[in-house]
Amino acid sequence: HHYQEAISIEPNFPEAHYSLGTVYSSLGRKDESIKSYEKALEIKPDYDKAYNNLFELQLIREQDFDKDLIKKFKEHCSNNKTAMMECAMLNAFKTINDNKQENNWQDTFSETYQSMSFDGWPWREIEDWIEAKTDKKQKQTLNDALEFFKAFGE
Repeated sequence: HHYQEAISIEPNFPEAHYSLGTVYSSLGRKDESIKSYEKALEIKPDYDKAYNNLFELQLIREQDFDKDLIKKFKEHCSNNKTAMMECAMLNAFKTINDNKQENNWQDTFSETYQSMSFDGWPWREIEDWIEAKTDKKQKQTLNDALEFFKAFGE
């Protein structure tokens, strides 16, 4: 409600659109969440958190990552190492889910993002997505990746 009020006063306030998107997402209103993140990106094309929240929504909805969105993300956020690490993490979950992961993906990730961490990342949606999996092997592989990422950099 407060974010909607902020938007009515200042429609070009990307943080309000982003925050409204997170509220919608937590309420299970994913379509409205997507629209809010997209609006935040329309106003602020380098809003890295909005990109990664959209990628996370595509992941948990079992969708391919939007190619145009990936292109824009790389254009606007390639110098943001934290954003790139978060995107790489989501991509790792995606490739594991699609049974396309490389055997040494954890080593590659560790080398690329050494001394960084996922401090403050909200894991609940990914945890719920993994928990809903019925294939035991896939679920275990995804849980192993989740534990790797949670412990990363600690």
